[in-house]
Amino acid sequence: MVLAGERGVRSRSPHNADTGDIDTGAGLDMGRGRAPPLPSSIPDIPQGASPLPDIPGATIVDFGGASPTPPGSANISLASVDKIVEKAFNNQISTFRDSMAAALDAPIRAVVTTACAEQLQAVEGRLTSLESGQNKLLEEVAKINLAVAKMAHSPSAPALPTPYGASQPTSAGDVTTSPFWRTPDPTCLFINVHDRVKLSLRTIYKSFVELATDANIAESDYTFQGDQLDNRFDVKFTGPAAAKHCLQFYQSLQLGRGRWKTQEASDPSNNMHRYYIVPDKNPAQVRKEVLAKQLQKGIAGLQGWAKDIFVRKSSGTLLVDRRPLVSINVIDENQASLVWSHANRISNGLDQGAIEQMFRQLVDGGSSP
Repeated sequence: MVLAGERGVRSRSPHNADTGDIDTGAGLDMGRGRAPPLPSSIPDIPQGASPLPDIPGATIVDFGGASPTPPGSANISLASVDKIVEKAFNNQISTFRDSMAAALDAPIRAVVTTACAEQLQAVEGRLTSLESGQNKLLEEVAKINLAVAKMAHSPSAPALPTPYGASQPTSAGDVTTSPFWRTPDPTCLFINVHDRVKLSLRTIYKSFVELATDANIAESDYTFQGDQLDNRFDVKFTGPAAAKHCLQFYQSLQLGRGRWKTQEASDPSNNMHRYYIVPDKNPAQVRKEVLAKQLQKGIAGLQGWAKDIFVRKSSGTLLVDRRPLVSINVIDENQASLVWSHANRISNGLDQGAIEQMFRQLVDGGSSP
């Protein structure tokens, strides 16, 4: 059907007609604008020619086996499209990233600043605690050093122990208190010349200075007292480390295994004489040492006794075969007792009753200094 005034011709699909109708033109309404009849055979199409018939007013587009290109646009490949999309996506992501960084910068800075401030405050608190406890730490270190110094003291040398006994006073001394248990002075040393030979003060002082220098003790750390010609001299260590220097010097004289440095000085005739340096001792310690020496001589003089007996002065102990045999316990000015190591006594065949009887005679005989 053709509408009046319509531009161009509108065609419909051909009727189903057999080949005969096509050949004769039967069944076709040529006067009503239908398509011309198809030829009975399709002619050969030359190579390179369009397989479509020429239709007036129609445009033939060759897609070359690819999708048709939209009208008015350039021929764009798929790779170019991917790049365009990627670039647009990256632009969007970059903008979003910048905006997120700007938005999160201030909160992150605030969190980091707060955390750092808290940690700094905690560190300052710890440092304050350490500084406040420094004095206490120094006091503890001083106590430890004192304990180590006491442990380092040789048990075979005369020590400065606190006396013990039943009558030892516990209160501060006064003019009515016996000096028998007085506390020894840890900063004093005494020099006794052998056989009480009188030596010049200048000569013996020179010998003492040499010993002190070997012990790394300065000459300004002590004072030397005595008569110009005498057999007894006193050394007093001074300064805040006086007791430490006194102990340091005295221990430097010990060479170990009962051996001591040579302590000699010359007399006006240039003859060498030995002298002995001893620490301060109270009368109780002196009495203990004297009784120990006398008991040593008494046991060594027993019939049939042939072993050496050594005396440990600090404790008043007699040693046989390098094992304790008996120790002396001073009770007061007039009393003392024996503390036995019975295993060593029995192995050496000593009669306890006979030895104790001998010891009572020594005590009653006035062996005190």
